[in-house]
Parts: sequence; C-alpha cells; structure tokens
Amino acid sequence: MRRILGSFTAIGLAAVLLASPVGSALAGILQQSACNGLPATIDRSGSGTGGGTITGTGGNDVIVGSPGPDTINAGNGNDTVCSGGGPDRVDGGAGNDTLFGEDGNDTIFGGAGNDTINGGPGNDRLEGGAGNDTIFGASGDDTLLGGANDDTLNGGLDTDNCQGQAGADTTIDCESGSP
Repeated sequence: MRRILGSFTAIGLAAVLLASPVGSALAGILQQSACNGLPATIDRSGSGTGGGTITGTGGNDVIVGSPGPDTINAGNGNDTVCSGGGPDRVDGGAGNDTLFGEDGNDTIFGGAGNDTINGGPGNDRLEGGAGNDTIFGASGDDTLLGGANDDTLNGGLDTDNCQGQAGADTTIDCESGSP
C-alpha cells in the first residue's frame, strides 16, 4: 500500500531552500539573470535602484542593467542588452546588437552594424546609426531615427515620430516623420 502525503513543485522547493541556511548560497544560482533568453555575462539587476555606468567588453556580451537609471556602453562585439528599469542610456557600439529599453524613458543608439532596437514602455528615443537596422518603438510616444543605410522603423502603440534619414527606409505605425 502506498500513501501520498502531499506534493510539491520546483518553485515550492526553491522557496523552502531559500528560507534555509543554505538558501543564500543557492539564491544566486536560482536567480541568474537573462536577456532575450541568453544568460547574462554582465549582470547589474540586483545592484539596487541607484543605477550607474556599465561597460561591456570587446567580445559578445549579454548585459542586464539595474532597476535604476543606467548608462550602458556595450562596446564592440555582437551584444545583447536589457537595460532594466529607469531612464537608461544605451550605446550598442560596433557590431550587430540586439538592444532592449525595457521600462523608463530610454535613449538607445545602435551604433555601427545591423542592429535590432526595442524601446519598450516609455517615451523613448531610438537611433539606429550606420547599418541596416530594425527599430521597434512599442508603447509610449517614441522618436525613431534610422540613420545611414536601409532601416525598418515600427513605431508601435501611441504617437510616434519616425525619421528614416538616409537609405531606402520602411516606416510602420508612425504618426509623423518621413521614410
């Protein structure tokens, strides 16, 4: 005869472990940050709301910003950046980057390379720079600037200003501006 006294889920087990003396050692493992499904190589997500400056390496970084206002310089390489909360400033630098503004009124510059820029909630300023860039405004009253080459600018929700600048650009869901 077999009796089942109860069940648990992995989340329940994690909560029990975190409440135990070994919990603090496991907390970092269980809460590893990710950006766009990739594990962070530079992680400031647990550094509080004060914000700061985050500098990437010359390689391919996955950067997660803090909940506060950050200045993120990704550097060279094909980087992935999730800026975190707060009004952040992100510079992707050289390389084919994927940049996420997340919460706050962010300023994001893709730099040289074929970049994908996602504004997120907030009134963002998103600029592609050199390269064939794809820029998404999401929610908020955003300004999207394509830069050199052929860019795709998608304003998303709310009232967005899209400026294609040089190249054969495509604008979608933009209330003002020019291709």
